[in-house]
Amino acid sequence: TSFEAIVDLTTNIQESIEESVKIFPNPAENTLLISSKIKTIENVRVLDSEGKLVLEHEEVKSKSMELNIGDLKPAVYNCILRFTNKDIMVVSFIKR
Repeated sequence: TSFEAIVDLTTNIQESIEESVKIFPNPAENTLLISSKIKTIENVRVLDSEGKLVLEHEEVKSKSMELNIGDLKPAVYNCILRFTNKDIMVVSFIKR
């Protein structure tokens, strides 16, 4: 039996999360890809520059997903990722 272990020795939890999550392409036109190497994504919320919720995906329960942003207006948005361990990460992206 073989297995893969990921050991993270950083003391800064936020830095560890940021290193393990990728959101691309940025800027994006229609689809935003979200990928987490370590943590499982529980839900995703997208807020506009005024803090209004414009997109939400509950119960993602995956380490990667595609987010359809084709209906959003061109602007800068904040993507709030909540992981199953309750960690939260906020990443900005540009919708072309």
